[in-house]
Amino acid sequence: MAIPSDATVATVQGVEMKMISTEQAESLLTNAKQYHECILQNGRFVFESNGGKLITLYKVQN
Repeated sequence: MAIPSDATVATVQGVEMKMISTEQAESLLTNAKQYHECILQNGRFVFESNGGKLITLYKVQN
């Protein structure tokens, strides 16, 4: 599933995407090892998964 670059609302694998700031993203990535970052053409995303299942999904605001 491709999330449009201007999307602020999306649901992926039953998980609602939430918007976060750059500062919040950096905090999650630094302090919570279960979060991962993915930078794509359509934006920067931070997510948590367990056993290949998506748990949380955040899109980082520019």
